Amino acid sequence: MPEVRWYTSLETARRVAVAEKRPLYVEFSAVWCGPCQDMQHGTYRDPEVVRRLRERFVPVRSDIDNQAAIAARYGVTAVPDAVVLDPDGTPLLRATGYHDAAVFVQMVDAALARSHPERVSRPGGFYPLESLPQLPLNFP
Repeated sequence: MPEVRWYTSLETARRVAVAEKRPLYVEFSAVWCGPCQDMQHGTYRDPEVVRRLRERFVPVRSDIDNQAAIAARYGVTAVPDAVVLDPDGTPLLRATGYHDAAVFVQMVDAALARSHPERVSRPGGFYPLESLPQLPLNFP
């Protein structure tokens, strides 16, 4: 079964995203986080999720304990936390918490299509994009 090939360096992933004109999917997680592990062993193994991440995104996994400065820079206060960025750094979506495969697919498809750039999927509903913490547009 194919797996997601995660980058661990944001800078390397950013260069790939720019070169391939694909958005970044940045997942902030931790080994001690139960919902993170549930997503790793469930959501991120679903064939549709794997296909979307492999074909349409540059996926990055950042461990908040090993990359605390990067997590802090992106305002991560809970995990799992995911940010989708255009290759130029424009935020398309931010979602915190566990998402099953069906919700994940809807979420990333909306980000890809930019069909609803004014809405961001969050646990419990959708919130306006302007409610997101201000994200830096350039990676460190």
